[in-house]
Formats: sequence, C-alpha cells, structure tokens
Amino acid sequence: MQILLGFDPGGEDGFGWCVVEDGPTLPLRIRVAGVVDNASDALAAAQQTLRPGDRVLAAGVDAPLFWVPAGDRVADRTVRDSARDLGLPSPWGTVQKVNSLRGACLVQGIMIGELLRRKWHKLAISEAHPKAFLWLARKASPTRHHLNVELAAIPQLSAPPSMLAVEHHRDVAIAALSAWAMVHHPQGWRDLYINEAGAYSPLAQPLGYWMLGV
Repeated sequence: MQILLGFDPGGEDGFGWCVVEDGPTLPLRIRVAGVVDNASDALAAAQQTLRPGDRVLAAGVDAPLFWVPAGDRVADRTVRDSARDLGLPSPWGTVQKVNSLRGACLVQGIMIGELLRRKWHKLAISEAHPKAFLWLARKASPTRHHLNVELAAIPQLSAPPSMLAVEHHRDVAIAALSAWAMVHHPQGWRDLYINEAGAYSPLAQPLGYWMLGV
C-alpha cells in the first residue's frame, strides 16, 4: 500500500500526525492519526503504524518549509488574496508572514521535514495550510468559522468516526491531502512554490506548496 503522511506542528501536546492511504481517486482513507509533543515523536508514531509492504510516497506539513530573501512569499500573498476574496476576515492571521510565526511552527516544521528526509531521502514534501484550504474549498465562510468545520464535511477525505470531531486530525489529514496533490497533480490544485524567486530551504527537492483553488 502506498502511504501519505500529514504533520501539523503545534508545540507540546499539540503536534498532530496522520497516516493516509494513497489512491488515484478521492476520498483518501485516513488510517490513523494522533497528537504528540514534537517532530521526533510524530515521525516515530507514524512509523509504528506502517505495515509490511507499505511505501511512504509523500508528506504534507502545515508549516513554512522555505524562505525568500525579500521576506514575504508570493505563495502566501496568493493564498491570502484568494481567501480574502471569499470573505476571510483575517487572512494575515490564517497565512502569516514567515517572520511573524511562533517557534513551534517555524522550527518544528523544518525539523519534521529534516527527519523525513533522513528516513526517506527523496520523499516528496508539500507545505500545507489547512485553514486556508477550508476557505478555498468553500467549507469555511463568513458564516461558518473554520473551527466548526469537522473532518466529516470534507469529501476528499474518509475517516473512522472517532477522528471526525478532532481539529488536529482534520488539519493533518488536509496536510496529507496536499501531499497527494503533489504526487498526482489533480485539476484545481496548483504548486505555488514554483513562483518564488530565490527561494531557500534547508530541505532538498522535491519540495512544493500545493493548494486548492488559487
């Protein structure tokens, strides 16, 4: 079975992870998800659920994975503008400037990327923004806060009932969905990383920033 991984760095007792079964069509089936303290524990937890014959194909991470010399990234501005046009009242809070992000997201996101590459050297890794995805997928709106959008409302994903009401499970699954888009290049998704001039990342290629509806 080909596998996608999703990660949502969030500090102690807030680092989400998931294992998703890949396929050419949607919905993708979430096998398992959980929350731990840090990048090392997240990768270990995901690995422990892998079965004989599983092959990890790609991973999505809800954190910045690259920087640009000019500061703000073209990809972030594109996502903010698209979400703002749909009524998101605070796009700057949802997709923040890299210089303003807190340490857990900035450091632990790169750390999980580095750990993934140590384990699987040529693993495709996509940056993801789950809350922006909810707006661009028309699931969140001015009348429906993203916190009220449960996993069950996302038709691209399928999960056991125990996962449906947990925000971390939803966000890591969307991160894995971004990884799926990086592998399969479905219609309606676009890689925003390729628009950046002089982008720098400590992570080697392949690297992307796959987003729906921009």
